[in-house]
Amino acid sequence: MTIAGTIARIDRAGLAVIPAPGEPWPDPAVIDAERAALATTKRERRAAPRLPLSARLGDTTTPLRDVSATGLRYLLAPSDPAPPTGSMVEGGLRLDADTVIEVRGTVVRQVGREVALALDPPGLAPEVIDLVRRRFFPEGAAG
Repeated sequence: MTIAGTIARIDRAGLAVIPAPGEPWPDPAVIDAERAALATTKRERRAAPRLPLSARLGDTTTPLRDVSATGLRYLLAPSDPAPPTGSMVEGGLRLDADTVIEVRGTVVRQVGREVALALDPPGLAPEVIDLVRRRFFPEGAAG
């Protein structure tokens, strides 16, 4: 959609634009439809609840930064090369000294030493998510 105006503010929420006098402006219904489409896309992307993890939880160390049924973020080991965005990754991801989970997915983002994967369907089984929850969020802990 094409608009003409003056940018009044730019922040994390987006742009605030004041319409230019005499220039065409989208109908409020069109603006609302676009806003709803953007909100729906974000909700769908985050449809699977994520378990955020810190590098060290109690006496356990993990490369995972967050995990959900459909994706995960992890920190590369110092000796591991960073996979390019769009590449397929497959193999075992060590949760801790005793537990390795098998993962397969596409690298959707790589920033520094942190890699985000969109897991191939069916993603992680509920049993694996429960294992992560029990391992890193013991009963009585927030999460």
